[in-house]
Amino acid sequence: MQRLGRVRWVLALVLLLNLTVALAKFVVGWLTQSLTITADSFHSLMDTASNVVGLIGVSLALAPPDVDHPYGHHKFETLASLGIAGLLFVTCFEIIQSLVERIMHPVVPEITALSFGVMIGTMAINIGVATYERREGKRLRSDLLIADSAHTLSDVLVSFSVILTLAGTALGFTVLDLVGAVVIVGVIAYVGFTILRHSSAILSDTAAFSEEVVMAVACATAGVQDCHAVRTRLGPTISYIDLHLEVDPRLSVSAAHDIAAEVERRLVAELGVHDVVIHLDPGHVHEGGALPHPDGRRGRP
Repeated sequence: MQRLGRVRWVLALVLLLNLTVALAKFVVGWLTQSLTITADSFHSLMDTASNVVGLIGVSLALAPPDVDHPYGHHKFETLASLGIAGLLFVTCFEIIQSLVERIMHPVVPEITALSFGVMIGTMAINIGVATYERREGKRLRSDLLIADSAHTLSDVLVSFSVILTLAGTALGFTVLDLVGAVVIVGVIAYVGFTILRHSSAILSDTAAFSEEVVMAVACATAGVQDCHAVRTRLGPTISYIDLHLEVDPRLSVSAAHDIAAEVERRLVAELGVHDVVIHLDPGHVHEGGALPHPDGRRGRP
């Protein structure tokens, strides 16, 4: 819960910065009639919308486990990431509409020092925001923050292309204003599909690890005869594993439990798993009587 509270605070701060950036771009785009800057302002406005979606998702994810959601509400964070991807695609549609309108009714944009100043300033802000948000996303293991930082980073790339477009337009190549808008659409769509693919992998319970990797760790543990029925899945912040272990049926419950606990410890340490469920199955009987317990005691035959 503390982690999600921190994620919410980061999103609120980023929302304020993105709103400032979007407003500055929109005003300059409207004053200069630059389609590229106006399209970029819509992109930045979607940044703020994605922050709002993220804040709603995190607020829902903060809810503790209940009868209907015994595993908690963490996937609401991933659903919010999916919402961000949707907003990006809406942005693409809006920019394409503006492109068609500009082609039908051409307007020569006015390039001023203010245009360059605002774009360079907002790009610097976005670089700082994207770096900060991605760092916090990795530290807090938040798919939402990482997805949102990718969204903000796309804004940096778009702003850079806008600056190049403004320079070309100032030299008389007015068609570059349209070309720049097309490039923006391509970048936004790519980021949207990237987020969509990652979020869908979590929501569809895609395997977090291959069966062979899990079996290698488990079967290397002393006392494990075999491992099967391995299942893994991705989560928003943690990965899940459940598996069956075969141990000698003559072991005491305590000894078998200790073996399972060691397998769990190794999976957590080596694979970074946070939730492991192990089912113990009777394996093959070895000759030689009672088996020693890992701590030296003797298991009952």
